Amino acid sequence: MEQDVAIEILIKKLKSEKCLLSKQPILCELNCLLKKEATEDRHGQNNAFMIEVVSAIADSGMVQEFKHGDDREYQSNDFVGAADTAVETLDCLLSLLVSISHNLVTSTKFLQALLTPVVMLCASHNEHFLWTSPQSVAKAEKLLEVVCTVCGCSCISDVLASNEATTFSSPQLAQPMLDILKQQLTKNNWRKNPAMKEVFKWLLFNIKVI
Repeated sequence: MEQDVAIEILIKKLKSEKCLLSKQPILCELNCLLKKEATEDRHGQNNAFMIEVVSAIADSGMVQEFKHGDDREYQSNDFVGAADTAVETLDCLLSLLVSISHNLVTSTKFLQALLTPVVMLCASHNEHFLWTSPQSVAKAEKLLEVVCTVCGCSCISDVLASNEATTFSSPQLAQPMLDILKQQLTKNNWRKNPAMKEVFKWLLFNIKVI
C-alpha cells in the first residue's frame, strides 16, 4: 500500500535526523498519515514493522543521553525543543495505537516489544520537568489511558506487572523497562540520563508486583 511505503520512508528519515527540532515536521507529516490510516481502518502492517515504527517514533521523543552530566546541574536551555517534539511524538503514538487497536493481537511478547518504548516515553513526561510542558504531560496521560485500553487493563499498574486482578492480556512491562533502565542508569552514566532517572522513580511508584 502506498501509505505503508510513505510511512516507511518517513521512519527512515526520522531515524537519520539528528537535530531535535528538525524531527518535528517529519513527525507532523507522519501523524497526518497515521490519522488518515486510522480513518480508513487499514491494518496491513506486520508485527515486526509495527514494532519498528513505534520504537522509532517513541525514541524521537525521548531525552537522549548527554555527553556531560557529571560536572553541573541541568538547565532549561539543555532541553530546547524537547517538550514540543515530545508532543508531536506522543500524538503520533496516539494515532498509531488507535489505528491498530481493534485488530491488535495481544500476545505478551508482541505487546512488550510494542508498548515498552511507549510507556517509557510517557513515564518521562509524567509531571513537570525541565524537558516537559503541560501539553506533553497531558498527552502522556492520555496515551497511558490508551495503552491500558489496548491491554484490557484497568490501570497502568496492571500493565506493568502481574497480580491477582490482572487480566490475561497484561504485557507485564516492568521487567523489559527495568532491563533498559539498567543500561541507562549505570554508575558511569546515570547522571547523563536525567529523564531515565524519572522513569525509574515513576516505575517504582506505579508497580505492584514484578
